Amino acid sequence: MAIPVREKIIFGFSGAMAAILAFGWLSYDSILRMKESSQWVQHTYQVINQLHRIDEDLHQAQAGFRGYLVLQNPAFLQAIREGLDQMMGDAVTAVQMTSDNPVQVENFKQLMPLLNQSYALGQERIRLCTTGYLAKARAIFQQGGVIPRNAKIEDLFHQMVGEEQTLLAARQEKEAVHSRDALLILFLGGAFCLFFLGAALLRVTQEIRAREEMQKHLLLNEHRLFQYLEAVPLGIFVADKTGKPYYINAAAKRILGQGLVSDVSTQTLAATYKAYLAGTQETYPTDQLVLTRALLGEKAMVEDLEIHRADGNVIPLQVWGTPVFNLAGEVQYGMTVFSDITERKQVDEMKHSLISVVSHQLKTPVGEINGYIENLLDGIAGELKERQKDYLLDMREIGLDNFRLISDLLNISKIERGLLSVNLQTFKLRETVDLALRDYAKIIERKGLTLLKEGIDPHLEVTADQDKLVETLRNLVNNAIKFTDRGGITLSAEIEGPSVRLKIKDTGIGISDTSMTQLFTQKTILGKEAGRAGAGLGLYVAKHFMKLQGGDIVATTVAGQGSTFTLIIPRA
Repeated sequence: MAIPVREKIIFGFSGAMAAILAFGWLSYDSILRMKESSQWVQHTYQVINQLHRIDEDLHQAQAGFRGYLVLQNPAFLQAIREGLDQMMGDAVTAVQMTSDNPVQVENFKQLMPLLNQSYALGQERIRLCTTGYLAKARAIFQQGGVIPRNAKIEDLFHQMVGEEQTLLAARQEKEAVHSRDALLILFLGGAFCLFFLGAALLRVTQEIRAREEMQKHLLLNEHRLFQYLEAVPLGIFVADKTGKPYYINAAAKRILGQGLVSDVSTQTLAATYKAYLAGTQETYPTDQLVLTRALLGEKAMVEDLEIHRADGNVIPLQVWGTPVFNLAGEVQYGMTVFSDITERKQVDEMKHSLISVVSHQLKTPVGEINGYIENLLDGIAGELKERQKDYLLDMREIGLDNFRLISDLLNISKIERGLLSVNLQTFKLRETVDLALRDYAKIIERKGLTLLKEGIDPHLEVTADQDKLVETLRNLVNNAIKFTDRGGITLSAEIEGPSVRLKIKDTGIGISDTSMTQLFTQKTILGKEAGRAGAGLGLYVAKHFMKLQGGDIVATTVAGQGSTFTLIIPRA
């Protein structure tokens, strides 16, 4: 059993005192040299440990941030702060401990600015979490973690530890020489030999007791850890690297309707716990389970999984999966965290139902109002004055916008619930284009724009859903009118293989780079276009319409010169 350096000093000093009358100044000098060399060895160990503590502080901050992203528990943010603060404190201590080593002094001159930078970055990530920018913090973490591991820091750590280890070897050799000299002298005294034996036995006894105490603390900490996991309101399921279930907490048992089943593998996990694809009776595919992906080293999240419990309840889940690595960087466990999202699903369904009911109730009266306005403009109720016509034209444009908005809301509700369908028919493209432009001819003329139709063969036929194609064209033409103040709008068609490319080109202000990234989504339009754009839903609906019909829609733009939207429609 290796004797720690501190005990060597104590025993050596005691032995020197016992033999000092016999060996005089030689023994005394030998003990002093051994003591000095031992202190330097101990000092070197402390420096190495101090360097490792700095690295561990960085890992603590990383682990705290990972825990916060999984559980969003503020306690993890405190762990990050403590890790960052401890890192800087340990670094200052290490600088003081190595002030006598010129090599390490130069290394710390390079390391401290990098640690200060890491500290500032860590504080910034904490601020993102505490001020509601969790999605941004998560994206930053996936790119590099709460504190990006600077390669220069890693190199410096290895270099500094290597310097200390080299120094340690030299000091240990020097200590060994002095120790041998001292022991040789002290060995000549029989009284010292007996004392050394007794001290060694005492140390063994103390070491055994210390290890027993340490084991008790480990068991206590493990018990506390399981208590914490049991108290978490989210379900936690852990499997070892072979896929065998290892742990399941109380919340997971309650959600799944059963406890840990140890004799299963990832291949039979879905069937054992009755995990199905949402809305089907199809067992969830093994390769898509987040646990399977976690054991492959991948982080994942799904919301299309349902548990069909034995009591007849169907529990929709949101499931996160993450790998747990050992010190060698190998996957040791796969962990999944999941929650029951029944209430959220019900709220979403209520929202869609409300939108559907309200939109249906509004669509009919708005359509009737638009019809009355058309009748008035056609002179059915008598001749109108120019000012009256202007008012009615404004009302007609507002009514068309509202009718289209209501239609978009209804369509989005159907898209999100998977209820949207198409009725594919063969029809002439030119007639459909004329039908779509009918309501906008007067608006285009009133705004002083031109409307051209080029290269659209009257006999050219396509296969699509005519109603949805008309609605898509109206959305695109309406957008072109809003964003064009001079010039006009041109519709042209060309045949390309099995498709027809119908282009709607305007001479408007164009689309900014920011807005281009958000086209065909439900995101709000940003920038100078925001004042002209409506709810921003039409292009999102149009994209889904064209995809369902076997086509597509793409957009190009030139700032200040206009935009072109191209509909790709299957030919008949």
